[in-house]
Parts: sequence; structure tokens; C-alpha cells
Amino acid sequence: MVNYEDVLFKTTSVLSKIEKFIFNYNKLKDDYLNLSSEHQILINKIEEQKKQIAQLEEKNKVIKLANYLNEKEVNTSELKKTINELVREIDKSIELFNKA
Repeated sequence: MVNYEDVLFKTTSVLSKIEKFIFNYNKLKDDYLNLSSEHQILINKIEEQKKQIAQLEEKNKVIKLANYLNEKEVNTSELKKTINELVREIDKSIELFNKA
């Protein structure tokens, strides 16, 4: 014979576990979405910092060149060659940034 109290108890227990599972699932889903959003923010921040580093490296090259020119006399053709090389490097960097 079926004991209805046992069946009711087991059914209630199963329903309680299902509700707890759904609650935990929704909490994990929310946590995942929050972490995913934070991850994307950090990725964007890293990209911005990479761009800043590249810009600072270019500025550093220009400063080094200026210091070099102040310390030594350079003939005009060498100077033009060096400046042209720097301009090409800057153009390549700009292309890379535009592609990203």
C-alpha cells in the first residue's frame, strides 16, 4: 500500500531541491554575465594601454633623435633618411591601429 505522506514528503523534497537548483543556476548565470562584462572591460583597457605604450615608444624615439641631433652634427641627407624611416614606422603603426 502506498503511504501518501511519504510520497508527499518525497515530492516536496524533490521540488525543494529543484527550486534550490534553479536559484543556484540563475545566480551562476548572473555571475557569469558580470564576469564576462568585466573581462571585456579589462580587454579594452589592455588594448588602450598597448596603444599608449606604442605612442610613448614613438615619442621616446623622437626625443632620442632630438637629443642625438643636439649632441652631434648630422649631415642633411642622413637626417632626411632618419626622418623618413621614422615617418614610415609611424605610418605602419597608424595602419595597425586602424586595423585593430
